[in-house]
Formats: sequence, structure tokens, C-alpha cells
Amino acid sequence: TPTYASLAMLEGRAPAESDDLYAICCVFYELLTGKHPYNRVPADKAAEQNLSVKKLIGLNKYQASAIYKGLALKEEDRFNNVEAFLTAFNYKKTNKNIWLISVFVLLLIVTAFFYPQIVNYYQQYQHQKFIDSINTEYVSPSPDSEAYLDTVTAYITPLDIESRNYVLVKIKSTVLDAVKQQIQTVLERDEDKRRYQKAEQILNKAKSYYPDSASLDKLDEYIETHRYKQLNRLNNQFNDLLEIVRYSFFSEPGEADQLNQLINAIKAIDAEHSLLKDERLLLIFQEGINYSLNNRQIKEADRLLYLAESIYSDNLVLKNLKDKIKLQKNKLASLDQVKSSQNNSPINNTSEYSEKLSDQKAQLEALLSKQPITDETDLQMTVLMKTLSERLGKRSQWLSEKKQTLARLYLDHSIAMREQGRLIESRRYLEAARQYSAAVYGLDDENSILTALENIEQVKQKAKQRLAGINGLKTSLISQTKARQLDDAKRTYMTLQRQLGRSDPYISGTAKEMLADAYFQKAQYEYRKKHYSSSRQLIQQGLEIAHQHSGLRSLFKKVNHQISLIEKASLIEQKSGLTKPNKDTKNQSTNGQNLLTNTASVKQGQTITARDNCRSRLAGYGKRKRAQCYDKINGKQKAPVLVVVPPVPDTSSFYAITRYEITQSEFSLFCQQTGACSVKSKSRLPVTGITYKQAEQYAQWLSRVTQQQYSLPSSSEWVHAVKTDKSYKPVDVNCRIQFGSKLLKGRNIMAVNTGESNPWGLLNGIGNVREMVKDGEKISARGGAYTDLLKDCTTDNTVSNISHGDDLTGFRLVRKVNT
Repeated sequence: TPTYASLAMLEGRAPAESDDLYAICCVFYELLTGKHPYNRVPADKAAEQNLSVKKLIGLNKYQASAIYKGLALKEEDRFNNVEAFLTAFNYKKTNKNIWLISVFVLLLIVTAFFYPQIVNYYQQYQHQKFIDSINTEYVSPSPDSEAYLDTVTAYITPLDIESRNYVLVKIKSTVLDAVKQQIQTVLERDEDKRRYQKAEQILNKAKSYYPDSASLDKLDEYIETHRYKQLNRLNNQFNDLLEIVRYSFFSEPGEADQLNQLINAIKAIDAEHSLLKDERLLLIFQEGINYSLNNRQIKEADRLLYLAESIYSDNLVLKNLKDKIKLQKNKLASLDQVKSSQNNSPINNTSEYSEKLSDQKAQLEALLSKQPITDETDLQMTVLMKTLSERLGKRSQWLSEKKQTLARLYLDHSIAMREQGRLIESRRYLEAARQYSAAVYGLDDENSILTALENIEQVKQKAKQRLAGINGLKTSLISQTKARQLDDAKRTYMTLQRQLGRSDPYISGTAKEMLADAYFQKAQYEYRKKHYSSSRQLIQQGLEIAHQHSGLRSLFKKVNHQISLIEKASLIEQKSGLTKPNKDTKNQSTNGQNLLTNTASVKQGQTITARDNCRSRLAGYGKRKRAQCYDKINGKQKAPVLVVVPPVPDTSSFYAITRYEITQSEFSLFCQQTGACSVKSKSRLPVTGITYKQAEQYAQWLSRVTQQQYSLPSSSEWVHAVKTDKSYKPVDVNCRIQFGSKLLKGRNIMAVNTGESNPWGLLNGIGNVREMVKDGEKISARGGAYTDLLKDCTTDNTVSNISHGDDLTGFRLVRKVNT
């Protein structure tokens, strides 16, 4: 316990043998003097107060010194082990004190026996301290869950499985709240490109603690839904931008930046998203570059090409466009060079002319021998041929031969470009070949082939434009269905249907199933929320698209069944005069849901009788919410919740018992309606301080206003309902648990719905407040209260003569079950 624990243990340091020695010396000192060496003050408080040990009488100086050193508060001031202590203690051994040594040895044996229990108490203390710190340090609404979960991981990792599970159970609610709020906070950071990855990291870490948590599964769905909604929003922005730049070609300020921002935002969420390969955008770039080249806007074409290449890498269409821009640039460069050569100073004499001509011929011969043709050599040959044609004239035999050679070279290069799919570049070299020699062998054949391919490419281009539009619509449909934007998704589906036709496999298969699944998921969500009318409307819309969808048809039956039950329940209430007719059947789930179990079959001429909703078949299942039942006070207000229990052994009668102790709020209603008492409270705390007669009056009143039979339980009924069977051991009960001077549990009365239920659904049968039972004329209270020690909180704990009532006694009621 803390009063015998060393300072190192209280500070959470690793256990050492000197810690055991401190506890032993405390006990030894107490045996000798009758008092604790530090007046039962824990070591940490003793160190703060600078307390010292009083002098021992009856021991020699060696023995006393050994005990004083063993009681040193600082670890470094004590003996390291028991052997060192015994050596110091027996330094001057005398027969007179042999009994002290024997006692000491006995103490060592006793301590060794009880040491595991001491360590267990200490570990429980440390666990509770950590649990309290976790549950109090979490602050809403902006918890740092990542650091928070790291703290949990650091603490639980070295623990054994049992301790780890104990701690995780106690902090579960707080951890899940922190995780939920942090994920929501992270996902709202639009500027954070890694927000979804961070949210998933937080969720996965939490799942490593609670792998079966339904709350975390819902968070997983929340992240996915948020992701799909965000992608759908970006998809809509992308489509809007395409409509704008189709005519402006990104010429307006900010359009290119907006595109880059959209692309980066999509990549951050899904690096493989289909919008990143959308053909519609590529076609707009292609159209814009062609428009710029036709208007001799080379810089504008270059700008669009650079923007396109930043999105589409290694794309054949862009390579062809790059060739086209290059062709325009080469033409301009060639003209510039020819003009430049023409502007050179004239040749003054024949010798200089001849030398210059020979040099140019040699340059052309060298260029013709180079393979393959490059942009640089092409430009040089074009300039040289123009210059030599002007100087040698058209009749030059040498020039005619070179033209033939050059035409053959350009034709071969044209064929090579065609085979690579670069048709624009191929056409450029073919026309250059024709310019130098129209009679070169194979030129007409190549022209026919290239023309046919160009026509095919034009057809392909139109098909691409149509296909790109359809693929864009398909991308939108996927995005809209996943984000459950059903109205938008249906419009997109109908547009695709008009373009592709009803018989198209995508329309009749994938698209139809995708949209129907989206309706099913949304309808199922509304069904779980008990919005049956909304669910039915969604199902009907889904069945209009896919009338054979198995999920929708099955859910349709469930929804219709629930609505039918609600309508029957409403009819029963109307005929019994308990409620006014409700014309709006869409919102009957609230009024009708509480009556579903009371609905009886109504035949013509038959008297309507409400069936008992606490049926015997619910016995033993009260831990499940669906198996819990309740009556109505005057057909309006909800009476205390009940659970049905199996018959007491050797009897055959089922009975129901209130799941919770009767609360101040429930008893206050009785006081208000009868004037028999003055309790006025809406608290969920159990009502106490009332007499047995008042409890009986409450049971009689409740029987009258619900038309059922309520009473105080007998001892056998109460014990049977609380214990359930011999194998059940209550856990998490509100009874006194003390660790040294620290009160861990049992500080005060708790709300009736705190703690864990037993297998049949009862809460706080043990502890919190003791409960009245009646055996004939004898009134007693059982189960113990929060002031009782944990070991005394049992079903056998009985207090007699409590008919006058006190602050530690409450009650619950039993009710007869009509089978």
C-alpha cells in the first residue's frame, strides 16, 4: 500500500530490491514501536515535509543504524540488497537480540508471501492514475489525437494483456470521442493535401486498440463519404472549368492556376483518379494549340503545350502538336536565315565566288551524308539549297542530282515518322521531298498511305471527342453515386442513356447497378434512422431504374412492414381514445414506434386489446435494447424500463424487474400527480430517504396508471434477478475501493445508468444504493451501498429494519408478466 511503498515506487520507477527493504523496515519499526516510522505518511509526502524517524529503543547501535538506513527515503541512501542489510544488522551479534533477528527473518518470509499482492495494488493505483489523467486531459473541441494516442501506446505497450485490456476499456469512451473530433478537424483543413492520409492514420491507430468498435467503423464510412463528396465537388468544378476554357483556351487570368490547383487537389485525394487522364481537357489543349498556330501565335501555342505537358506526360498527341509547333518555328527560322544570307555583302571577284560556291557544295555534301535528319541539319540543308539554287540555276546537273538525293532522304524520313505515328512530321518531310523532286520513286504511294491515315485520324479525332464526353459523364456518374448526390447522378445517367441508347451494355449493366446501389444505400441509411417514408420514396425511385434489384426489393418489404405496424398502432391508439388521429403518415414513426410491440391483430367485430409488450420470450435477453420493455403512464408518459427474467428456480412464473433503480425524476412524477410526497427533481440519481410505505404507494400508483401489477421484489426474486446464475461475478460496481489514503471508488451515489449491466440487463444491483425487498411482513435492504467496502458488496449483504428509510437505501420494482 502507499504507506509502505518507497518513494521510487510512488514515482513510477522500476522496482528494485531496496524498495522491498523499505517496506520490511517499515513493518519492523512498527512491530518494535507500535507506530509507523513516518506516522503513515506516504514516502513522497514525507520527503516534501522533511520528516525523520524517531529513535529506536532496545536495539544496539548497529541494529538501529541498519533499520534507519533501510528507512531512508532516497533510494541511494538505502542498502542495495537484503544481504547488505543483514551484514550491517548482525555486525555485533548478541544472544540478547537473537529474537529480533528471528522476527526479522519471519518478516522476510511474510513479505515474500504478500509481495505479489502489494505489487498488484500498486499496479492498480498506477493504472487508475493514468486512466484519470487520460479522461481529464482530453479537452474538446480540438484534441490532438495523434499525440493523445501516442501517450496511450507508450503506457499500454509494456503491460500484460489483462492490464492492457483493463486500461483500454476504462478509457474507451474518451479515446473514441477524441479520435472522432480530431478526424473531423483534420478533414476540415482544405489546405492540407495529406488530410485523408492523416485521418486514416489516426483511425488505424485507434482500430489497433479497438478492432471491433462499431463507432470506428462508422468513422471509416465517414472518411470515405467525405472523400467522395470532396471528389464530387472537384469533379463539378473541373466540368465548369472545361466549359469556360473551351472558348478561352486558358487565355483569361487565373484559369491556368485554377486548373493546376484542381489537378493538385485531385491528386492529393486519389492519384489514380480518372479526371487526371480526362480526354476532354486534352482535346481542348489540342484545339487551342491548332488555333494559335493557324493565327501564327507561336508563343501562345508554346504556353498551352507547356501547360498540357505538365498534366499529360509522354502523350503521342502532344508529341504531334510539338512537331507542328517545331515546323512553324523552322519555317520562320529558315526564312530568317535566307534573308540574312541575301543581305550579306556581294562577292567582288570570280575567284572569291568560286571559292564560296565550292565551300557551300561541300557543306551540302556533308549534310547529305549525315543520318538521320535532325532539326538542325534540316534547317541548314534548306538554307543551302535555296542559296545554291539561286547561284547555280535550275539547269545545273549537279544541283538536280542533289535534289534527287535530298528528296529520297526526306521520303525515307517521312516513312520513319509515319511508322512512329507522328503524322504531322511525316507530312512535313513528304512535302519537302515533293518540293525537291516530284518524280522520286515511291512518293505517290507514300502520299496515298499518309492521306488515308490522316483521314482515319480525323475520324478518330471526332470519335475521341465523343468518347471523351461520354467518359467525362461516366466519371461524373461514379463521383455522384459515391457521394450519394442522387438527383445529379440520375440526370447524368439519363444523359448517358440518350447518347448511348438503352441497350448499351454500360447503361443496362454497370450504370444501372451503380445508381440502384446508391439509392439502396441511401434508403438503408434512412431505414436505420427510422425515417420509413423517406426510405420508401428512395426505394421506389431506385426500382424505377432497376426494378429487379434484390436489395431494394427486400428493403421495400421491410419498410412496408414497419409502416403497416405504425399505422395499426396508430389505429389502436385512436380507437382507445389515447391520441388524436394523425393525418400525416409520413411522420408516424415517432408516435408509432413505441406502440409496435403493443399492436394486436384486429379482426372485424373483435375487441381491441393491447398485448403485454413484456413477453416471456424476452426473458434473459435484457442486455439487448430490443429486449427491454416499458409501460405507458396513462397511455402517454414512459414508465420505468423493464427487463424480463426467467422464473426463480422451482417456480414457473416469469416476471419483469426495473432495469434501473427508481430515479428521483420517476418518483417526482408520482409526487406531483398524487401529492403524497414533496420530491421535485429531474435527476437520474436513485431516489433515497423515502420510507417503505412511500415505496409501496409508488408501486400501487404505478400499477393503477399502467394497468399492470407492480410490487417490491421478494428476496428470492431480487437475488435471482441480480445474480442471474452462479458463474456471474459483478464487475465495475459502485462500492468503496481504497488504495492507501486515495479513494478510488465509492465516493458518492452515481446515476442509475452508470456501470455495467449483468447478463440479464440489470444495472447496479450490487452497490450504489442498497435496495428494499419484502418477505411477508419483513422489510430489509440488500446488495450494499457505495459506502460499503468492495468485499462486502454482495447479494448476501442484508440490512434489517429499514422501513423508516435512509440516504443509502433505494428500491426497484417487479412486475407480473402476462403470458
